[in-house]
Amino acid sequence: MRPVSSSTVIRSDLGALLYKFFNDPSVFVISQVLPTFKTPVASGQYPIIPKEHFIKVPSNIARAARSDYYRDDAFFDVDNFATEERGVEILLDDSERNLYSHLFDAEKPIVERLSNIMLRQHEMKGAALLTNTSTFTNASASTAWSTAATCDPRADVAARKVAIRNATGITPDTVVMSIKAFEAIVASKAFNSACQYFAAPLLSTEETQKKLVAQYLGVDKLMVVGGIKDTNKKPNANTIVSIWNDAIVMVCKTADNPNDLKEPCVGRTFLFTGDSPDIITLESYREENKRSTVYRARSYLAEKIVCAELGQLITGAIS
Repeated sequence: MRPVSSSTVIRSDLGALLYKFFNDPSVFVISQVLPTFKTPVASGQYPIIPKEHFIKVPSNIARAARSDYYRDDAFFDVDNFATEERGVEILLDDSERNLYSHLFDAEKPIVERLSNIMLRQHEMKGAALLTNTSTFTNASASTAWSTAATCDPRADVAARKVAIRNATGITPDTVVMSIKAFEAIVASKAFNSACQYFAAPLLSTEETQKKLVAQYLGVDKLMVVGGIKDTNKKPNANTIVSIWNDAIVMVCKTADNPNDLKEPCVGRTFLFTGDSPDIITLESYREENKRSTVYRARSYLAEKIVCAELGQLITGAIS
């Protein structure tokens, strides 16, 4: 039995639990790399400001008396997006709720499970786009960062920054990597030598280490992806892997303002608010023939690379 619209209730009261998961930067970073732009339509066009807007300059704009000023062309392109609906449901039988009610609130683990599925799906789709070596220009690390004695992560990142700036006129401000690559930098001789006179990275908290690594790499934003996934379904044995490819590091320009589509950036997430008011919409409805409440999480999303030239990849960071 599928519910009619009047029987489905949006559960804004469950939002506090969702907020905790969505704002865990140690697990989910795609919402920062591909910030969410809310749109009232499910698909359509959006404006693109191409690189020519920033780097093409006329050879002469001098004006003689009584003559016209040089008149330039506006650099303005459009691209398309198309959101897709995603969703998952979990059924809670009244007998199960009553059985465990004296131990815990059964809604909490259900919301946690729904949120994890939706957010990890979003993270996985974003990571797959951002680590695609067919989409982005890429170059191998000079020496794998896992070779602590001789690697030079700063030089590898600097080379990608220069390449992006030379291609677009825009300086990238963000580096995205797996926690394994991050830990390799912290353990490297080059990083610890750079910090030796003002910090002891190996004795610092992880948050302090992230700030030091960002400074070392010369970027404003360092995003360390800690999310994992199990690639096997029940009842198979667990196969745990990182959501972000450990061997790949991205150097890119990310948006500071999710609502400004004119801002140059590597990518965005489009959210269709006409039928999904937030990144995850939580709902519930009754199935009386089963004496159960069905909990649903859903969204209309599209992860989109906006400008591939504003991102480049370092491959082979971890051997």
